[in-house]
Amino acid sequence: VFLSMGAVRLISVRVTGEVRKPGLKQITGLSTIIDAISLAGGIKKTGSLRRVQVLRGDTIFWLDIYELMYTQFGGQNLAIRDGDQILVPAIGATVAVSGDVKRPGIFELGEDRKNITVQEAVELAGGNIRSKGNSLIIKSFDAEGRETFRKLDGNQSILDDGDILVIKRRNFASLGTVSISGA
Repeated sequence: VFLSMGAVRLISVRVTGEVRKPGLKQITGLSTIIDAISLAGGIKKTGSLRRVQVLRGDTIFWLDIYELMYTQFGGQNLAIRDGDQILVPAIGATVAVSGDVKRPGIFELGEDRKNITVQEAVELAGGNIRSKGNSLIIKSFDAEGRETFRKLDGNQSILDDGDILVIKRRNFASLGTVSISGA
């Protein structure tokens, strides 16, 4: 049997919220939610990757893009239908991981979470580059906006919304140093 497709039907979906070019988009019937978001210019830095909302008729479901990027995704159907509305809300609570990790960056926490363990944050960042001999430092901010630093001993400490985890090699880590230069 020889089968060919002459044309693919176009459908209309509305993409709103924290995307670069919101509005009504014309895409093919074979497209996915990700294709529609891409056509809308992608998600802005201020947009949530954890709670992308899809309204289909009277039904609402959410898509966690972190599941697509970082885990074995095999659950949700990403197909888009005519008349779907996609809303990308504002970003939620975040933590940052920098230093000697495989994927440094700012990571949004899951739904209704305000904190995360250091071990979970390191896993989001792809793991340590060096398995042993690391120094862990949490940089956070107090109520007046002053920076505070805490040196950690283990991975069970908690990172709160807005905290920064810095992972350095022990022999290069410096904490509480003062230098004076000049006349």
